[in-house]
Amino acid sequence: MTKVGLYIFSNDLRIEDNPGLLAAGSEADHLLCLFCHIQTSRLYLPKTPALLSNLRKQFLEESLGSLRERLGELGQQLIEVESPLDKTIAQLEESFGITHIYRSHNSGWFEYQQWRSLKARFPTIVFKAYTSHTIFSEAELPFTLENLPSTFSKFRRKVEDLAITQPLNAPTNFPAKPKSIETWQS
Repeated sequence: MTKVGLYIFSNDLRIEDNPGLLAAGSEADHLLCLFCHIQTSRLYLPKTPALLSNLRKQFLEESLGSLRERLGELGQQLIEVESPLDKTIAQLEESFGITHIYRSHNSGWFEYQQWRSLKARFPTIVFKAYTSHTIFSEAELPFTLENLPSTFSKFRRKVEDLAITQPLNAPTNFPAKPKSIETWQS
């Protein structure tokens, strides 16, 4: 069976040090890269993030431009849509047979609810999230999250001798994008 992966970019608009993107690139036979300017439908999640200021919009556009360029150098393209994420995934699944969805783990309430909703709506798709926003993974900590120190100083003393993992290199290639992606419309 052909694995068609979809990597959803959100606040991780980079290819360097991105374990989820590396996994998607190594596991999938075909790969699609997606950024939704509208992350969800208010129909499914009433609490959505606030609108961006003009400076944040400018930073986002510059970051997306850099990401488009880097993906293009590796034979990929960034699909950008203005429609909600759930509707976009439904269209991509129908058009390309998405079998796996990858993303960076985000611990926010909104993102958790969105991920849970997507998993329930698309039960035949394999969902994978990767930690990419922390210095230490939960498994590396010398305590459980329930026993997280109450102050930074206490936390620092417990983790200061832990080795810090070096950032991951950017991938040197990706699986092919589906040939019909250029003509796909959301």
